[in-house]
Amino acid sequence: MKNGDYTQEEDVIITRMRSEGNKNHGIALRLDRSLDSIKGRARYLIKKGLIKSRGTANGRYPEGRKLRKWTDEDIKKFKQLRGSGKPYAEIAKELGRTVDAIQQTAIRLMRKDDTLSSRNTPTDTKIYNLNSELAKIGLMLWWAEGTKGGHSVQFVNSSPDMIKVYMRFLREIGADISRLRVRIKVMNSSQVEECQGYWSKVAKIPINNFTKPIVRGKKIDDAYKEHKGCLTITYFSSNLKRQMEAKIDEIKEEILKQS
Repeated sequence: MKNGDYTQEEDVIITRMRSEGNKNHGIALRLDRSLDSIKGRARYLIKKGLIKSRGTANGRYPEGRKLRKWTDEDIKKFKQLRGSGKPYAEIAKELGRTVDAIQQTAIRLMRKDDTLSSRNTPTDTKIYNLNSELAKIGLMLWWAEGTKGGHSVQFVNSSPDMIKVYMRFLREIGADISRLRVRIKVMNSSQVEECQGYWSKVAKIPINNFTKPIVRGKKIDDAYKEHKGCLTITYFSSNLKRQMEAKIDEIKEEILKQS
């Protein structure tokens, strides 16, 4: 995870992602920085007048809506619904909250309780098979293109061939697909249904494993008409992440010894 001063490019990314409605957690993953660091930088940019605050001085959200605190009863109900296999959209409707609020709460609780990471899937204690040739290819893909922060294994790409190889890697090492969540990022909302269907076929992942898409809200020009967006594959297992990092270190040391 990166530390130190922010670059001008990172400030531009923060400004753009906030304008697109992305939460601080998503920005932190994108820039490989801590959530507290992103929050602090956002406050600095707001103070400088470079980005707008999402709230107002009286602690209210736009349109006068107050931030509803989560009670112990809310958390208990959330865990019950999540454990029964309910998707975020249904949980949000039942609890009277937005899908974004439900997702952010899920992320917060996952850090404390790994069993919430995949709808009542037991804590991951599996020893994954990372010794095959395909496993080594998958490890190198994640090392080069994966997100290294957080407690999950995340891979982002727009190449269907890379996605196919990475999914074959996950299946070969014994990954539990119920722990998998995928999200598309597209230019315009008109692309969502088509692109989700496309990536569902490419990755061989059911549509119900897809979470709320990121929509940039821009007009599609000719250069992007055939573009299917970008796919983020997240496997909720800090156990697998630790094993992958250890295996990559082992491979790296072996290669460096020969140089």
